[in-house]
Amino acid sequence: MAVIGDELSSDTLVLYAGRDFKWSFENLDEQGQLIPFPPGRLFFEFDTSPLTTWEFAISGSRADLKVEHPEVNKVPARTKWQLVFMPASEAASGGGDPVAMGTVRRQG
Repeated sequence: MAVIGDELSSDTLVLYAGRDFKWSFENLDEQGQLIPFPPGRLFFEFDTSPLTTWEFAISGSRADLKVEHPEVNKVPARTKWQLVFMPASEAASGGGDPVAMGTVRRQG
C-alpha cells in the first residue's frame, strides 16, 4: 500500500522526575541559515485527559520552552505526544502540522 503524506518516525521524549523541562529550536533554511519562524504557534501536545499542551515562546528564529517540574510530573510514562506547528492562518480551525511524535519515557 502506498504511503500518503509525511511519515514521521516515533521518537522518545525523556522527562525527569522532579526536574523542569527546557527545550529550544532554531529555524533554519535549506542552507543552514537562521530564518524567522512564520507566524503561528509551536507546542507539544500530550494525549492526556484533558489534553495537555506546552507552548513555546517564539521570537524571531528561536522557539524556547520551559515547563516547571510540577507540570512535568503530571505527564505519565508511555504517554503519546506530538510536536505541532500551527500556522496563524489555521488557528481558528484547529489544524496544525505535526513536526515530530512519539512516547514519553520517565526517568528518575
